[in-house]
Amino acid sequence: MKSTVKTFLAASALACLTVVGATGAANAATGRLTLISGTAAATIAYPTCQSPRQYPVRQYEIDAFVNEPLPGCQAVLVNTSGAQKVLCVGRGSVPAEFRRSAGVIIQPGIAPACTL
Repeated sequence: MKSTVKTFLAASALACLTVVGATGAANAATGRLTLISGTAAATIAYPTCQSPRQYPVRQYEIDAFVNEPLPGCQAVLVNTSGAQKVLCVGRGSVPAEFRRSAGVIIQPGIAPACTL
């Protein structure tokens, strides 16, 4: 009886680890772009960029960003006049002409690394 209980507990523990591992792997395969405005921030999370997709910008003005794209993906900021700016990978500040932006396009491409 004791060996049956031990086997059951071991199998249950293994099943829990498998579920936790699968959840961690699923979260790792998500790109993220966080737009920062003063003390507020909004994050766009996306599982793929194979089909370009536009996301609205909800902040009135964007000061900075943290861009963590999936491999082969890039985030493009589109300002209110339609000009576009590829965001670097990492943390960066938004140029003045893009602080009031209408949207972000997540699309295939390679973005440069942010430099300080």
